[in-house]
Order: sequence, then C-alpha cells, then structure tokens
Amino acid sequence: MAQHRITCTRQEPVNEPATKAHIVAVGTGSDPGNHDRLWSLAEVLTAMDQGHGFSTQGEISGKIARVEKYLCPSCTRMHIRSSPDAVTDNNLDNIRRCLSG
Repeated sequence: MAQHRITCTRQEPVNEPATKAHIVAVGTGSDPGNHDRLWSLAEVLTAMDQGHGFSTQGEISGKIARVEKYLCPSCTRMHIRSSPDAVTDNNLDNIRRCLSG
C-alpha cells in the first residue's frame, strides 16, 4: 500500500490552541511547503483501514513520525495523531496549516 507524507493540517475549531482542536483534514505531498492532495479526516481513516500509511517529517530534525488513529475520549470519535517521540517539529499539531486546496 502507499505511504503518504503529511505536509499540513486543517484543525477545528481554528480559534482553539492546537492541544484543544481536532484535525479535520490533511495535505500530503513530497514538498513540505506545499501539498498535492487534501484529504478529509474520513478519507484518511478509510485509507488507513485499507493499509495505507501516513507520516510526518520534521523540517529541522528530519525525524519521521508515524500517524496513528485514536479514539478521542471527549468526543468519542476516531481522530489521528502523530506517534510520540522526543522531537516536536514532526508532531501533527506543530506542522503548518493548509491554506488552500
């Protein structure tokens, strides 16, 4: 199955800090400053169920973080997050926001 690099996110509510918001869409592509495709959260979850992989890569550290599904205890819905590691520049909450597309 395909591997996809997440280069940006859309989060709601946008006026909340990243620790309170949920990712509702992601952009993927090979250029960290742009995205080739915008995926809704539902599309990402379906692709993951079909065996596709998603990850992020820190622009400074170069470290790759695998993206995983999780059940939010507050809203009881499936969402995505980056797997924890010792660096922050590859965390989904810290990568740039998708501006278009």
